[in-house]
Amino acid sequence: MKQLVAVALFVVIGVGCSKAGTGISGASAVPSVTPTVLDGKTGQPVAAAVSGSGDITVTALGFFTLKTHASPQVILWPADAYLSAAYTKAAIYGQKDPGTLYRMAPGVSVVGITAGAGFTDGPAAERLATAAEVISAAGALHYQVGIQGQVQVSVYVDANDPGFVTMPNAAALTYTQAAGDGIIQAAKVVFRSSGLGTFYSWDNLQHAATHELGHTSGLNHLDPGGEQGIMSASAAAYSYLDFTDREKLVMKLQYIRRPGTVLSGTTENEFAVAGSSAGATWHLVCAQ
Repeated sequence: MKQLVAVALFVVIGVGCSKAGTGISGASAVPSVTPTVLDGKTGQPVAAAVSGSGDITVTALGFFTLKTHASPQVILWPADAYLSAAYTKAAIYGQKDPGTLYRMAPGVSVVGITAGAGFTDGPAAERLATAAEVISAAGALHYQVGIQGQVQVSVYVDANDPGFVTMPNAAALTYTQAAGDGIIQAAKVVFRSSGLGTFYSWDNLQHAATHELGHTSGLNHLDPGGEQGIMSASAAAYSYLDFTDREKLVMKLQYIRRPGTVLSGTTENEFAVAGSSAGATWHLVCAQ
């Protein structure tokens, strides 16, 4: 099964993306070793019920239930007044139930950005470099322009990209390459233009670049009915040049979970990975 994600960002309003997955149940025996259970937000111990042996189910009030492999330490994802289930389902699981978590592979820490046409010099190049610094400071990955990373993201202008034919109001398209294991193998961000003829200001372009780089890491758009942020698909997003504290928290938690983790209802399932990383191809699969 192949799953690749593309996002169109409009000059004034963005678009939404969808992802899907399936869930399976874990074991229910008495655990051979009781893990230390921690709050993913504070890092503090949590009173939790743990069942299972090699594969365990961990349940605690105010958190998603987690089905995972037994280990000395387990980190739970908050689902409370600060970080609601709706916020996480939108930002990480594409507002799908069940939804699948996409991210770069475990062990990846450096993402290289290849700057192409429209981003090799001048204000656009400077703003792309700043966007890389912003996402690096916010999340688990270090993005840098002009280097070869463990994963590569291409950013360039191509007004003739086929995506702009079907989405004539889009200012930028983000493509991510992934297969059934939920691992993002590569990405590209294609702009219609990198000049002020398309964007209202250089800050506007910087926001767009940061927003799109967020998608390359596996983030989706925020819940339109919740708190706004740089990953919002609305005109309000353009007032943000940095990720909010909530966005930074889900970015941290996203890279604690296994790629391909499925959220069904209020249960995260790390056993639900379907397929392998083989055979991934590029697709434009969601736009509005």
